[in-house]
This record gives sequence, C-alpha cells and structure tokens, in this order.
Amino acid sequence: MKISQLLDQGIRAHTSRDFAAAESCYRQILEIMPEHPDAIHFLGVLAHNVGKYDIAKNYIKRAIELLPGNDACYNNMGNLYQDMKLYSRAVEWYEKTIQLNPDNVKAYNNMGVAYTKLNQFDKAKASFNKAVEMNPSYAEAMNNLGEACRNANEFDRAMEWFDRSLKINPNYVEPVWNKALVLLLLGRFSEGWQAYESRWQRPGARNRLFDAGQPWQGQDLKDKTIFVYEEQGMGDTLQFIRFLPHLQRLGAKVIFETLPRMIRLLAGFEGFDRLWVGVKNKDTRPVDRFDFHVPLMSLPRIFSTELNTIPAQVPYLSPPPGLPEIWGNRVNFPDKLKIGLVWAGSPMHKNDHNRSIRLGMFKQLK
Repeated sequence: MKISQLLDQGIRAHTSRDFAAAESCYRQILEIMPEHPDAIHFLGVLAHNVGKYDIAKNYIKRAIELLPGNDACYNNMGNLYQDMKLYSRAVEWYEKTIQLNPDNVKAYNNMGVAYTKLNQFDKAKASFNKAVEMNPSYAEAMNNLGEACRNANEFDRAMEWFDRSLKINPNYVEPVWNKALVLLLLGRFSEGWQAYESRWQRPGARNRLFDAGQPWQGQDLKDKTIFVYEEQGMGDTLQFIRFLPHLQRLGAKVIFETLPRMIRLLAGFEGFDRLWVGVKNKDTRPVDRFDFHVPLMSLPRIFSTELNTIPAQVPYLSPPPGLPEIWGNRVNFPDKLKIGLVWAGSPMHKNDHNRSIRLGMFKQLK
C-alpha cells in the first residue's frame, strides 16, 4: 500500500477514534519512511488523545523540526499544553501558530479558551471575536465567547452568544448547558433546571442503565419505592439531599445511593429509608427492586423549585456523635473566633484552578 493510502486510512481511523488501527497505519508509514513528518505528527496527536502527554510532546516536537512551516503542528502543541493545564505555554504556541498562519481560525478559538482558563477574559473575548469575525458560522467559538462573558459576569451578553451559537447549530448541547448555568445564577429556576437536563447529552455523560423501575418524572409515589442516586460531586450531594424528605412526604420509601466517603456524615440523615453504598462508575445495586429511579440533581426541576420553595429546614445534616468533642479539643482556642475553611477540592476537576488554593496562602490572615 502506498504512503498516501496508508495516511488516508490512518486519518479515517483516527477520526472515528479507532486509535489502534490509526497507530498501525502511521507506524507502517514510518517503516517505509522513518522521518515522515505527517505520520510523526499524527502519532503525537494520537498519544495526546490517549493521555500520554510526554510521548505526544516528543512526537509533535519532532514533527515541527521536520516541517517547521506546518502551523497545525504548533496548534496541536498548544492543545497539548492546554490539556496539561499549562495555559500560558499554550498561549505561546497559539501565538506561534497565528504568526505562521494568520488565517488559522482554530488557533484563535483555542487561544481564547486558554485565556479564559487564565481568567484573562478581555483577551479571551478578543480571541473569540476574531474567530467569529473570520468564520461567522463558528458555533463553538460563539459558545466559548459566551462562556468568557459569563465568567466576566456579563450575563446578558453571555446569553446572546449562547443563543447565536444555537441558531447556527440547534443540536449543539454545550450552549444549552451554559445557558442553564446562567439561568440558575440569575435565579430563573424554572428555565434553568429544565435546561440543566442537557447534562445527559454532554460528551462523557454517564447515563445509568436500569433493569428495574421507571424514570420518575412526578408520578404518584404513594406506597412506592424510589431509588435516588448521586451523580456529581460531594458538594452537590450535601446541597440537594435536602429534597429527599419531600419524597417521603409524598408517600414513598426512599433508597439513596452515595459513595463510601459520604456514609459517615449522611448516616444520621432522616430523609431516606435505606442507604446504599455505591462505587464510582460501577453499578453495585443489590437485587432489591424499586418502582422508580431518579438522579438527585433532577429533583429541583420535578418539584418546580423556585427561590422561595427551596427546602429550608436547617440544619438537616449533623456530625457523627463524638466528632464535635474530638475536634473541639483539637481547635480549642479560648476567646478566639473559630472559622472553618475548605481550601481545596478535587484536583481532577476541570475548574480546579478556580476552586482550590494553597493552604499556606492563609498565613497572611493572622
């Protein structure tokens, strides 16, 4: 098979995410021509796709050495640094891309994403605006511009860009999701919770499969059993578990599933009848049957929750017996105001750079 045919075959497999077949084609090319720049470049992109960042960097660097005028190589190096969360380095590579090819519209969009991550929203908006100016049908750049406006608290402008993105591509789920976040921030709960259901269509969404029960959308719960499961982070569970007692008031027996690390805190909560222990990304449900199932974060929508109807029977969670005394002795500073601080969340969260700080930064608050 000719090199051109192998390259076309590899690209088709790569595009369809058949990475093994793509890699086989690229390596066959290198057996024929060891310094083929495109095969080396695409092996780098493939390594990036599967999270092998150091290997990806080496391949793309070599491709640039072989083909220094290929702006796509520079853009992909920027994408690599972006996924490594080295956003300033990513910007440098996107700038090099644009120097080589001022018409590379993707580089402007990608640079805007990096600037957004750096909280440099004016620069982000300028990059996205340039991308949209170059391609007025660029729905992704419009959505990203809306995100930059949202992060800059320009909510009306954000909504305009999300709507423009959806007008270009009505099936594009990200603007719907982003609209949900803005609507909820603005307290427009009816619209916001409805749009929030778009989370199940987002890339990487993990839809639970059930061999028992029906999805609950508000059906009669008298003398029924409903299975409620957490789907996101611990903070969401702590906030929204407050809706479970309402299910009991509707006559339901409530089974709630949570991760092991939450068991000790939630065990004393009175809003469920049974507590199941779940393991992330695995279905560990017993053989027990239930009539309905519902994700925890869908309850506000089903209950038509508004600002004045958020369950407010507080406190609804209590620390396990004995812990207040233990911690009271540990932080017993007489006549001092005691404030609890949470300074970090999961480092795997894509927005962790805006959610976590170093503990040592609190020293200046003495």
